[in-house]
Amino acid sequence: MPSVSADDTQFSPTVAPSAASPNYQVHFTLENPSGVQVYYQYSYLRTAIQSINFSFTNPTSSGQAATLSFGLWSPALMGSGTYQDQVTVQFCLDQACTIPVTGAPITISITYTVTGNAVSNATYTVTPSASITVEAPDTATTASATISVATNQLPPYTTYLIGQSQQSGVVASGSWQVNAEGTGFTGTLIVNLVSPNSLGPGVYSDVITVSICYDSGCTKPATGSPWVLPVTYTVTATEGVDYQAQMLPVTASDIAWAAVNQKIYAVTTSGSGQYPSALLEIDPTTATVTRSLSLGGEPTVLSVSDDGLYAYVGFSDQGNVERIALSTMSLDLTIPLPIDPTYGTTYAGYLLAMPGASTSMVVSAYVFGTGLIDWDSRGTYVYDNATMRPQTFLTPDASTRVMALSWGTDSSTLYAYDGNGTRLFTASTLTTGLSLANEATGVSISGDIYYLNAAIYGDDGTVTDPTTGAVLAGFLQPLDALEPVVALDSSLNRAYFFYQEQLSPTPLWTFATYNLETQSVREKTRVSGCSLEPGGVNGKVGRLIRWGSNGLAVNCNEGLEIISGIFVTS
Repeated sequence: MPSVSADDTQFSPTVAPSAASPNYQVHFTLENPSGVQVYYQYSYLRTAIQSINFSFTNPTSSGQAATLSFGLWSPALMGSGTYQDQVTVQFCLDQACTIPVTGAPITISITYTVTGNAVSNATYTVTPSASITVEAPDTATTASATISVATNQLPPYTTYLIGQSQQSGVVASGSWQVNAEGTGFTGTLIVNLVSPNSLGPGVYSDVITVSICYDSGCTKPATGSPWVLPVTYTVTATEGVDYQAQMLPVTASDIAWAAVNQKIYAVTTSGSGQYPSALLEIDPTTATVTRSLSLGGEPTVLSVSDDGLYAYVGFSDQGNVERIALSTMSLDLTIPLPIDPTYGTTYAGYLLAMPGASTSMVVSAYVFGTGLIDWDSRGTYVYDNATMRPQTFLTPDASTRVMALSWGTDSSTLYAYDGNGTRLFTASTLTTGLSLANEATGVSISGDIYYLNAAIYGDDGTVTDPTTGAVLAGFLQPLDALEPVVALDSSLNRAYFFYQEQLSPTPLWTFATYNLETQSVREKTRVSGCSLEPGGVNGKVGRLIRWGSNGLAVNCNEGLEIISGIFVTS
């Protein structure tokens, strides 16, 4: 009967974490083979041994020899500690190994000690690495996010992947799924969020902490652990549930709301498919045109007096402003703009009806008929009926570009923004015209401006101190919101924006409501078929207005988008 023996069955290496991986060999001697075929099997736990190789020479008349070579895991990967492994080698006379030779099986024991207090040098990549963003409509019943963890190599003992959410947050539950891929490993945490339809529209936050540890109590965290990932969970409002949306298919270059008349007014371009070159009176509750007046030319800017009596219309191809009597929807007065001594005809770039004085207005004049996009402002003037007040601090100046105008709390103060010189002017309105009261420099604002609560709000989301020019706050991240327009409502403590939130793969045109005081977003809704472009209609990107108790409207490329509902007021 053949017998087998080994030259060593106990290995107890002690190494530093920086040492090379230990390698060993065990030699077996098989006596009295008597020319019979001898089979072998081996198994090991992999808790200390990384690789193993077994070689068995051909039978000889005097005996057979076998060699078991094995290498232990890298001390750096193992980290400090003591690790046990065991190799069991069986020699048999049959392939099923039911007839072992004498001395078999042979057990080889390994006690592997890595000194010090180092943890495994395994590295992990957590994706996403900075934050988690989830969005779902409020009609959905479920929402989830995925966190992926990847590593090239795990140590041979249990690695704990733990995901925890902040108490009272919006993360309802989570589960790990661990998969091996080739020589690397991936872990996936599926995060289940609170049902969108139970939360309702809003922007919610939570924090997920991802920990990778080498013990269940997480006293031995992996390098880089924990990963703290803020969660932004947006539950969007849904058309037909939280608001109603209607589109009036006209190309409007500017729009205004007249609270006294409970109507929206719009001026349309010459290229509008319906009602071209016209002033429209619109019932926003039905999105229908109730009255219209053909204007001719290229109407560009519009302002309606606060008593609802007059609409002032400026053109990009006519050197005058037309005043329309809204009671009869007819031309009331043509107001000629100054003739520039150098360039000739000037055009209305920006105009505002004067609050408390419906027969007066202020207008910023431009040349070349492209006043909203050229760089040559030709003065800002106050008119009473067709008579220009003689005094102005914003005289024709090739270096000044008045890009926006806003009244203060009343008509005694006018704010004007010079985009070329990055200056914000404060003017006093006198019976003789405009007098400079303050000039703030280094101011950057895009789009129209609006005065509220001693601050200037820009379409771009900036809030500016008109006295110092300092930025007081901001609603939007510059790269996250493209072509924004704003409307304010102090009674509801809301700022409303319409903007493009994403360029690719699909543009997300968004209505969003913000807390006016904290600048925090409250609710969002995505819309299709309504978009804005740089330059927009006749140089204006667009205008967003509040109307009625619960309405918004924006003149986009596709038409006049009108919405109403609890999304606006909640």
